[in-house]
Parts: sequence; C-alpha cells; structure tokens
Amino acid sequence: MASAAAAASLSSGAPAAQAQLPHVVIFPFMAKGHTIPLTHLAHLLRRRQLAIVTFFTTPGNAAFIRTALSGADGVAVVELPFPDDHGATVPGLPRGAESAEALDSLSSFPAFVEAASLLLPRFEEALAAAHPPASAVVADALLHWAHAAAAARGVPTLAFFAANVLAHVVREACHRDNPAATLAGGTGAAAYAVPEFPDVQLSLADIPLPFDDPDLTAMASAGWTTSARASRTVSGGEAWWCASGWTSGRWAVLWHGGVKGFLSHGGWNSVVESISAGVPLAVWPMSAEQPLNAKMVADELRVGIRVPAKDGVTGAAVLVKSEEIATVIKELITGEKALGAKAREAMEEGGSSWRAVEEMIAGLGRHQPA
Repeated sequence: MASAAAAASLSSGAPAAQAQLPHVVIFPFMAKGHTIPLTHLAHLLRRRQLAIVTFFTTPGNAAFIRTALSGADGVAVVELPFPDDHGATVPGLPRGAESAEALDSLSSFPAFVEAASLLLPRFEEALAAAHPPASAVVADALLHWAHAAAAARGVPTLAFFAANVLAHVVREACHRDNPAATLAGGTGAAAYAVPEFPDVQLSLADIPLPFDDPDLTAMASAGWTTSARASRTVSGGEAWWCASGWTSGRWAVLWHGGVKGFLSHGGWNSVVESISAGVPLAVWPMSAEQPLNAKMVADELRVGIRVPAKDGVTGAAVLVKSEEIATVIKELITGEKALGAKAREAMEEGGSSWRAVEEMIAGLGRHQPA
C-alpha cells in the first residue's frame, strides 16, 4: 500500500531525465465517471513522457485505479484514508462509503461531497511530502478544498469537470429560469432556447434530470441507482455493445473493429469515448445530464440517434419496447453517418487535442515551485 510518505520517494529510481519533468498530482472525486477520464490523462502524460504523475485516492478506490492505470509506467498511487467511521460524522452518509457508487440514492450525494473534505489533512500531508515538489494539482472541481490547499502552498491547480460545458451552462439556466415550469405548464411553449447558446432548443425531454420537474424541490428526493450489467448482441454479422453501469475494458471494446454501434445511457464519458473510436451511438438517457447529452449526440453533433422519449418523459422508469430499440439500431446501422474521423485527427500527433495537452504542460513550466 502506498502512503503519503511514498510520495516523497516516488522518483527515487527514475532517470535524471525523468527528474526534470513536471510533477503532476491527480486527485479525482471518488466516482468512477469522474475517475476514468483522469486515468486516461495519466496514461497520456506518461506515454508521451510529459510529466511525472502521482494519483491520490482512498483505499477503497485504490484497486480500481491501479487496474485502470495498468501499463502507465511509473505512476505512483497514494492512498488517503478517511477518518474512522466517517459515515457517522456526516449525517445522511452510509457507513464506510468511499465512492459515489456505494450511495443508496442521489439524496446522499451532497453528504458524500461534504464527507470528502475530511480528507483535507491527509491531502495536505501527501502534497507536502511529494518529491519532486508538485508542479500542479489536477483535482475534481467538487474537491474545492484541495484547490485551496494547493494554492496555499503556491501550487497551481487545474479543475476537472466531469460533464461537458453545455451541461454546466444548462444546469445554471435551470436554476435561474426553471424552463420545465414553462414547458410543462400548458403555455404552449414547445422549446426553451438556452440564452448562452440560443441555437440550442430544448424540449422537456432534453432538460437534465431532476430539473425536468417544474417543482425544483423534487431534487431533494431524486432517486439514483447504478448497475453493472453488460450484454453483447449480434445482428447481421455486426457487433453491438450494450452496457449499463461500469463495464471494464469499455475503451478497448469500442476500438475493436467488429463493433459497429454503442447502445448507451449517454453518460459523457461514453459519448466522448464512442466518438473518439468512430462508433455511432444509440442513446437511451436514464438520469442526470444524460438527456442533454442525447440531444447533443442526435441533434447538435449528429453522431447518433436517440431512443425516443415517451410523452416527453425519459429515464429508467420509462419502459421502451424492444421493437423501438430494434428500429433505432437498424436506422443507425443503415445510415450514412460520418463520425470519428475528426476526433481521431484531433488526437493524432499535431492535432488540436495533442497540442492542447502540450500547451497545458508548457504552462506548468511557468509556475514551477521553488
């Protein structure tokens, strides 16, 4: 088990060239949807020899992270334990919960975000022990206290947001305008134009859950369930990957040449990974911002098809007939949708995403700790 002290010697066996690289500390929020993209970042930084990387997490999440980091040479994983019985310290939190997947419902999520701040002393200790000193901390935006603690030590931070920018803008717009009240109120309004993105027209089925309820107090009791089931279907010799929950190896599956489509709940990780692999999406949104992601996939990016909503309602409680799923899949398979080429081009050497990572690391060089 790695500890805070391990961070002090993480580069002891590294060549001199490694010692000259920036040292990036990555600290994800304890939810797999927030963690997986940052493990991808760690792989990228190591594969391109852009930085030394240390990954902070808790003991309950360490095994998952070590598996996800397999093949990323030289990444240290430092475990920051919660205080004993932290579930009893924060009201509304299940005992021993160390990840969002361990929560019973969405109503426990705010308590879990609050409980994460109990890791602050451990984080400060590990950051102080880091050798070479951290050049930057990449931390989830929900871990606001980690950003403040790093800044107090003169270490620059980068905030990671697990959802796309449009989702954050629409969330704020829902708090401000409550478009569901207009769309469901019998006023005749068929769509809500997002002020910051006026070309984006949202129906009630596109509004992120739980903001699709005109009574915003319903957010306090919104349910949240997860599953980890997966199945593979084959039709006409073409493979489709259908997954819910967290499926190990999803990235590798999507890049397999035999996969021609992805039936997904529309989580942002799934969307980005599928587009990057050039695999068209059939999106069946269930919760959170997934209806909005489905809107982007089908109407804005035009890289997939949405499973139709029922009477303006979407989600896990809405039953969809198998015939409707079959129709969506057939339409996607037979359609002439060009996708993936631009995404792959962006990630190739010299592409926009390739350059963006180099520019980020170059910016860290201007803020090296003394």
